[in-house]
Amino acid sequence: MPSSKLTLADRRPLSEALPGFDLDLAGLSKLRSLAQVQRLRRRQRIALFAPDNVYIVRSGLMAVEGAPVANTRSILELLYPGDIVVPGLQAPIADLGLTATTSAELWRLSAHTFMQEMHRDNALADLVFHKLNAQRARIQLHVAVLAGLASEQRVVALLIEAACRLGTRDSRGINFDMPLSRTEVAEYLALNADTLSRIMSRLTHSKLIERTGRAQMTVCDWEGLLAHCAMANAVTALHAH
Repeated sequence: MPSSKLTLADRRPLSEALPGFDLDLAGLSKLRSLAQVQRLRRRQRIALFAPDNVYIVRSGLMAVEGAPVANTRSILELLYPGDIVVPGLQAPIADLGLTATTSAELWRLSAHTFMQEMHRDNALADLVFHKLNAQRARIQLHVAVLAGLASEQRVVALLIEAACRLGTRDSRGINFDMPLSRTEVAEYLALNADTLSRIMSRLTHSKLIERTGRAQMTVCDWEGLLAHCAMANAVTALHAH
């Protein structure tokens, strides 16, 4: 009988219908008529957060970026469909903004309207509360990954996350397109780009993953990949639907 871990990534990608994904967006969909829709192309950036706005990721993958040190750029958080960005809850980091790492759709509405709707609708308020808490837990996990794991395990943690969120299964394994470039992965994991390349080569030679293009990847040995990361259970718990 397949293990429970094996089934975590045995699902359709987020771009298709998923029970949890549908539930989140169904609950937030009442805000659609109150929002301004922004369709973003890959790498398009919203330079500054307006403090009187709230943003909801409708589709695609977004990155929260900033410059915590002068003349540097860092990816601080990844945002998936259904995630909510409240500028007032963000850290006071210079040049904070949103970048689409894939084509994406974003809903923007005024913070005043957002708060009004939550006061009127307890179910919406509960959903927003749980969404923001889940996003906070993911940030905490990312900090723990950076602080507690060696370089290779950090990379494996991100591969597990991507497989859980974006993966589709076939006879070869779990397939997904990595939505981040090599430079972006290195920034997100606080690694040198050359170190990242060596790690990816080792994982490929170990037959844990296979790369069929610049971004196309297949996890050939899911259980083996999980065994390479001490925080695999935590990653799957937060990213598997």
